[in-house]
Amino acid sequence: MNTKRAVSSFLAVVVILPIVLFCGVGVRADGTSRDFVNRIYKYVLERQPDESGAKYWTEQLDNGDMTGGEVAKRFLLSEEFTKKNMTDKAYVIVLYRTFFGREPDDKGLSYWTENLGNKKITREGAIDGFIDSQEWADICLEYHIISGGNKKPTNTSNIKPNKKTLEFTERLYTCAFERSSDQKGKEYWAQKLATYEVTGEQAAAAFFLSDEMKKANISDAVFVYRLYTTFMNRVPDLAGFNYWLGVMKKHPNDKYQVAVYGFSRSAEFVKICRECGIIPYNAAT
Repeated sequence: MNTKRAVSSFLAVVVILPIVLFCGVGVRADGTSRDFVNRIYKYVLERQPDESGAKYWTEQLDNGDMTGGEVAKRFLLSEEFTKKNMTDKAYVIVLYRTFFGREPDDKGLSYWTENLGNKKITREGAIDGFIDSQEWADICLEYHIISGGNKKPTNTSNIKPNKKTLEFTERLYTCAFERSSDQKGKEYWAQKLATYEVTGEQAAAAFFLSDEMKKANISDAVFVYRLYTTFMNRVPDLAGFNYWLGVMKKHPNDKYQVAVYGFSRSAEFVKICRECGIIPYNAAT
């Protein structure tokens, strides 16, 4: 196949292919992300936020540019905080207040203080440990933001898919299968994504590696094109298009899996997932 001609053909039909915007960027109506930012200022910097700072960090969360864990970490590694030159014990107390909103229990305080004192863990490593905790995942759920850790919230039974999650799900059907969703299927995947039972990566992989996709018997070129529109919300650039065709050619036995998981870890897809309040992928895998 002439790849330049293939891309030209794809670009020519892009106005025909129904490309629904992937969720867009918007500020949460309930303002919970701003409440979260106020909380971080209070516990880490021990002051009220300045308006420009609060606006900036809130937008980082609302736009999907950062997770709750990333915002908290930025504050804890900031010059304003580190110049306080706290003892290990005082530092651990701040971590408990910041991430859990409570004072440390004796066992936890002893564990973290001793490990910091013995240099078994760095202060940044301790931050990562708190971000990966179950308690932090549950707290972030209260603010409707992604924790950034590898735990999903404990109680998600009352969560219902919001507009962005539904749009994300519909797009999987529109771009991967090039058809509208069936109501039952859309509700199923939207609920799984909203309650963090599956990640964005897992849902997208289920579509691209499904029997329906196999039965469609599409060419590698079309497969790569659909990967771009699904995972990156754009048509492929020529260099990227040729690159992924080459990757698939080098992996004939598992070319679909290699391509799908290559796209699912891209910065573009991660940002799209975060904008929709969906966990992009399991960091432990």
